[in-house]
Amino acid sequence: MYTILKSNKYRKVFIRVEEFDENGNLVNEVEYPGDFFEILAGSSFENMFRDLPFHIRGQFAAKDLKLMKKISAMKLESGLNLELNFIKNCLTLIDLYGLEFLEKTLDFMKKHKLHLYSFPFNDQKKAHQFNFNDRLNFFCERKNNGIYFSAYTNGGVRIIYEETPTKKQAKYQRLKNDCHIEFMKLPEFKLWKVSEGELN
Repeated sequence: MYTILKSNKYRKVFIRVEEFDENGNLVNEVEYPGDFFEILAGSSFENMFRDLPFHIRGQFAAKDLKLMKKISAMKLESGLNLELNFIKNCLTLIDLYGLEFLEKTLDFMKKHKLHLYSFPFNDQKKAHQFNFNDRLNFFCERKNNGIYFSAYTNGGVRIIYEETPTKKQAKYQRLKNDCHIEFMKLPEFKLWKVSEGELN
């Protein structure tokens, strides 16, 4: 059962989730801030939440909800629907990779519009098949290493490499597209320019 309450004193909306036994006795309750109310505004989110076991609902914090809201917005913007186990998948990602890393990954993806259009791989067929989940996992799988990509002089991303690029690829990008190679060290998201002499 959901009980939505408004606090006139603080003018904040919050939601309280109450669980009752078969005799109508209150057996458990969890209270969330307004962030949760905003997320539950969509029926798909509300249905997902209602289907979760109560002990899982109690794991949420406001910061988790903000991340889920960002992931859901970018995912829907990319053309994908939210899967039935979306919330559970988000909790798994948070547990595996941490909020800070996921936040920075989403910010980087959004800045360079990597959640939209085809993913900037050399392999165009693979690029078109790479959906939002694949793209997010691509970064997560490289959390303890990093990512090479060719960049325009203004910092925009042209091509993301699955492996370390070769000297020949770097030269081609420089001459053909006026781009240079950068390496982004994860999980710090620290960028530095890679010279052609450093590549094989």
